[in-house]
Amino acid sequence: MNRTISSYERTWKAASYIRLSKEDEKAKGGIRESESILNQRNLLLGYINDNNFTLVKEYVDDGVSGTTFDRPQFNAMIEDIERGLINMVITKDMSRLGRDYIQAGHYMEQYFPSKNVRYISLLDNIDTYLDSSNNDIAPFKAILNDMYSKDISKKIRSVLKSKKEQGKFVGRAAPYGYQKSPEDKHKLVVDPIAGLVVERVFSLFLSGKGVCQIADMLSQDGVPIPSVHNKIKVGNAGMSYGLWSHTGVRRLLQNEVYTGTLIQNKYKKLNYKSKKLVQTDPSVWIMTPEAHERIISHDDFQKAQRLLEVTSHLKPSKHRYLLSGLLKCHDCGSYISLTPKDKKYGQIYGRCGRYIEYHKFGLCTTHSFNYTKLEDAVVKKVRELCARYVDPESVNLIYADAKRNKSSAEAKIKLLEKELSKAEKRIDLLYDDRVNGVISVENFKRLSQKANEDCQRIKNQLDELNEAAGDNPSKGKQERIIREFLSLEEPTQAIMAQLINRIEIYENQNNSQFIEICFVFPELQVMLNQENGLLGNIGQ
Repeated sequence: MNRTISSYERTWKAASYIRLSKEDEKAKGGIRESESILNQRNLLLGYINDNNFTLVKEYVDDGVSGTTFDRPQFNAMIEDIERGLINMVITKDMSRLGRDYIQAGHYMEQYFPSKNVRYISLLDNIDTYLDSSNNDIAPFKAILNDMYSKDISKKIRSVLKSKKEQGKFVGRAAPYGYQKSPEDKHKLVVDPIAGLVVERVFSLFLSGKGVCQIADMLSQDGVPIPSVHNKIKVGNAGMSYGLWSHTGVRRLLQNEVYTGTLIQNKYKKLNYKSKKLVQTDPSVWIMTPEAHERIISHDDFQKAQRLLEVTSHLKPSKHRYLLSGLLKCHDCGSYISLTPKDKKYGQIYGRCGRYIEYHKFGLCTTHSFNYTKLEDAVVKKVRELCARYVDPESVNLIYADAKRNKSSAEAKIKLLEKELSKAEKRIDLLYDDRVNGVISVENFKRLSQKANEDCQRIKNQLDELNEAAGDNPSKGKQERIIREFLSLEEPTQAIMAQLINRIEIYENQNNSQFIEICFVFPELQVMLNQENGLLGNIGQ
């Protein structure tokens, strides 16, 4: 295309559009002069002056990818076209307009012609006002630009993955509680303000406060939420504080980064054209232990995860008790619901959660009991068993008894496996009966639910027996937990969750309640079983 075009029938009101992306800056190890903002500006101004066009406005998108057309200055240019201020768009080449060949084709072939806008790409010799064969190859050049962008994206992802595997942090913003090191942007250091908040959250949670209670405490104290904290750090100090939520506190408690472990590659872009992130399979996560200074010990983090697991089924609530989440109805398997403390008498009561929700259908029974009495009985029994555990003579007797019972446990495992197989077959038969119209939908739902619960109950028993029948490589860890429990005047919910798997509430024909403690550690379970395993009537 000739540099100077001598005559036109229209008065051209030109817009010069300039774009430079971060990918262009990184290409070949740095900024190429031909891709610089200054170079594009000089080239376009020279062409406009040589042809006596009127430059209405210059639009510059600096550091914006060409794979998206949602760019601030590009959008501003489109608005001016809609207002009739511009009828000519000039770029250095087609890649500056964009690298998505579908969108680029839309603007060149549909949008610009429909608005009577002339488009010129200088280095590609494309001018939509002229009848030129160069215009015919524009779609192919657009595809090549798209392929270039895809290739650059692959190279950048490869470089980032290599840095992740080396334990370098490559995220845009540091996780809450940390900040990027001034000396090395790929290294995390503890944020002196947010780090203290993280410590406080874990401390409150492990001391028995619920996530709702913690969220309220942080909000009342005016602690900025993570997003606001990050904005404050970049100068928006006047922004109003947001309120903490229980989901935000839970998310913080689940973040393993606070133990010094860097976990990356958890999310990826849908593709090189999209900004949408999708979660990746844990098998491709890149984990680097001891990558930075820890805020929380591994031990406290594991305690928090166990406590989160125990309380995950509980509805968000401001009242939490020592045994919240551990109590289950023996008859139906539902969790026990606990009432707020009675203001008049200071009592707390528990009832079967399924009974509360479905009592009008006759499901289960109330299983009502005085929680305060139950808690006292459980703590007393656990303290007694733990004291026996740390006594050398008692421990020797426990291991001897466990060894004698190992063969018996293996025999029970075989019987339970047969029982599980029969229960699973019953589910299949129920399905066949429903398909063949033998039973109604309501009966199918009721019977299949009961059958699935039976299967789960058998599986739980198998897990316990398999654990009891096997060796115990973590004896040192469990002894440390038991001694920690004994050292506490008032046990915490976190330590109880480490000792106890669940507590089942029984109810006999006389409406008397009994409880069975199912321990995490086999040795404590053996000692309890030697005493018949059930605690006495806890009543009202």
